[in-house]
Amino acid sequence: MTAVSNQTPSAGSGLSQAQSSAALQSVDFDTFIKLLVAQLENQDPLNPMDGTEFTAQMAQFAQIEQQLSANNYLEQISQQQNFGAQTLATSYIGKDVLAPGHEFSMTEGGGLDFAYDLEAAASDVQIEIYTQDGTLVKTIDGDNAPGVNYMSWDGLDEDGNPAASGDYKMILSAVDGEGEKLVAEPYVYGYALGVSGGAGNLQLSLADGRDADFEDIVSVRVRFVQSGGESES
Repeated sequence: MTAVSNQTPSAGSGLSQAQSSAALQSVDFDTFIKLLVAQLENQDPLNPMDGTEFTAQMAQFAQIEQQLSANNYLEQISQQQNFGAQTLATSYIGKDVLAPGHEFSMTEGGGLDFAYDLEAAASDVQIEIYTQDGTLVKTIDGDNAPGVNYMSWDGLDEDGNPAASGDYKMILSAVDGEGEKLVAEPYVYGYALGVSGGAGNLQLSLADGRDADFEDIVSVRVRFVQSGGESES
């Protein structure tokens, strides 16, 4: 009578623990149980399977099965998050989004809503608004709180007159209590035209020519048209 071997792979039999784990991952739980049952049914009565070895083999497979289930679950969550981000980004199309930038256009009599992200608490923040040719139009005192600060400019110059229609840019300067310069990143609104990129790299194409990273958008608002035809938010 030929005895059926009941020994599982081990370091002494030529297979490493990693190789054994890889082999277990190639079969599902039902197949593994069938193999164990067949092994038990055909084992040599004079040399039965060691109970400790059997228990260890079952525990090993259970651990791998749990890890695979966890990996599949995390992958499903990641896919759902990516789909959610793409759906949300697409919903921004046709709206004004507040994204990093320091240049903007304004019509006479209008104003500007903007923001800046301050890296730490400041003792002084100055926002200077210039025409594109470098002429200073307005200086505004900013808020000193760390993080994103939302501001507005009424569109009036230093003399209280409405600034002319045209393209403008803002320059921010901020210092802390020790007089050290702080990073203050400006944000201006732009009209979202489309979305590009994939998971983790979504970008919004804006009407002013900017490509804004989806993760950098800090505010979204609906644009509507008044009866006179002028777009506002």
